[in-house]
Amino acid sequence: MIHQPPPGARDLLPLEVTQKRWIANHLQQVFHRWSYHRIITSTLEWLDTLMAGGAV
Repeated sequence: MIHQPPPGARDLLPLEVTQKRWIANHLQQVFHRWSYHRIITSTLEWLDTLMAGGAV
């Protein structure tokens, strides 16, 4: 049986990881110059929260 990622999720291959990191690093430098601070939001959310906002 082959397992598939859930809808909306996908695996990144090595070249894609390199490209994504390059972009993220350059954006981080720009944000730092403008004194923005990094935040990390939840990866998972309650279904009722998403439904209340019309996301589902």
